[in-house]
Amino acid sequence: FSEEIQWKSCKWISNLEPTNKSEISTRHYDQRQEVFELGGCARILRAMEAHTSSQLVQTYACQCIMHLARDSAYRRKLMRAGAGSLILRAIDNHKGNCMVQ
Repeated sequence: FSEEIQWKSCKWISNLEPTNKSEISTRHYDQRQEVFELGGCARILRAMEAHTSSQLVQTYACQCIMHLARDSAYRRKLMRAGAGSLILRAIDNHKGNCMVQ
């Protein structure tokens, strides 16, 4: 998929949850589970791999991972799928982008 489709998709997923943890409800846990069940995790990571130079893709993909990783089971799945190395690569490639950092 194009860079634009990828960053907009990641942005949409990252906006499913509030930034403030105190605002998270049961609905957010259900949405997180649905993202995983529909293969969203793999798609987010593929977007990061396909668009390493895109600050928008990397920014919104990292935000997705941050939100999805709030649950320890999903955090383990993300790490096993390679999210850690992709995040480190994004940080290294986009040193000037405070949203990736």
